[in-house]
Amino acid sequence: MTRFTRILAALLVAATLTLAGCGGGGDGGSTVASSAFTPVELTNPTPTGGAFSAGVAINDTGLAVGFADDGISLKGAKWLIPPGQDPVPGEVLAPLAGNSYSAAYGVNLAGLTVGESGTTLVIPDDSSVAVYWPADGTSPVALSTTGLFAGGASAAFAISPDDQIVGEAVADTDGNTAAVVWDSPTADPVILANLPGGSFSSAYALGAEGRIVGEAQDDTGQIRAVAWLPLEGGGYDAPLALDSVPEQVAGVAFSVDFSGRIVGEVELLSGVNQGVLWDFDGSLVATLGDDTSAQAISDGNRIVGYAGAHSGSDFAMLWNGANFNDNKTLEVPFSQAYGLNNSNTVVGVSGNQAFAAVRQ
Repeated sequence: MTRFTRILAALLVAATLTLAGCGGGGDGGSTVASSAFTPVELTNPTPTGGAFSAGVAINDTGLAVGFADDGISLKGAKWLIPPGQDPVPGEVLAPLAGNSYSAAYGVNLAGLTVGESGTTLVIPDDSSVAVYWPADGTSPVALSTTGLFAGGASAAFAISPDDQIVGEAVADTDGNTAAVVWDSPTADPVILANLPGGSFSSAYALGAEGRIVGEAQDDTGQIRAVAWLPLEGGGYDAPLALDSVPEQVAGVAFSVDFSGRIVGEVELLSGVNQGVLWDFDGSLVATLGDDTSAQAISDGNRIVGYAGAHSGSDFAMLWNGANFNDNKTLEVPFSQAYGLNNSNTVVGVSGNQAFAAVRQ
């Protein structure tokens, strides 16, 4: 299950709980933050008929991206959160012509946004394809699929300041995915190597010197958090498996900063999840405790994610990667944080509604 499938699953659970009267809502006026943050609701681009939304990533200008339900299908969405001002109501990031589904997962400083769109092979939304949306527009452009498995789905998850893009693409008839990198929005994709003996991988983020992080299966069948390191002459080395923790049965890396520090989560034999911080060389720095997940790290060494992970009563957290005694609970009801920028503006989902937590 990819990172973004997990997000969608969490949203569906939240929507179910809300409809049953058991979960938190998305009313930003009813949320209470720690003294350091003010929470604000990110209004759906189509506020009539939509059941849920989520903010997934945010750049240093305050442009957040994610997705929102419009009553028919999920659509990519973007919100502007100017420093010291109220958020601008969201805009829809449209799917490819003739399709209903889109989702946005990453945005760079220039405002170029990446994600996926339904695509028409036989019928609308028959499959999905990696796309980007220009900074000044809301209509997508499909990324190249040259050299990929014919007819296989693809998605773009992150984009660097210099417009390099990473994601995944279906690689075989069994539906296994391969981590993919596009060196620019107009470049053909390059499939990254898998761990020896593994059958699938996915790339979620880019960081220092072009390093890429994500997950890959090893020869024992375990999914490992990995990093792909660029080679001097171009291309990428075989993936480096990041250090495991005791009794680990699965791991994934979600984000990397421009010092090369990596965050993600591991699952233990007991079924407990732990957020993890790794150093640039893949060595383990710290775990964040039971029932936690680390989703993103800023260049200022701040980490966001959530505690109570997968319990049905999650709450967004901000950790200080340099001082784990300096952690903050955002105290936004039923919340998960997925992204932050270098001003420590956080985005995620509360109940079933996208939110931002703005540092005071």
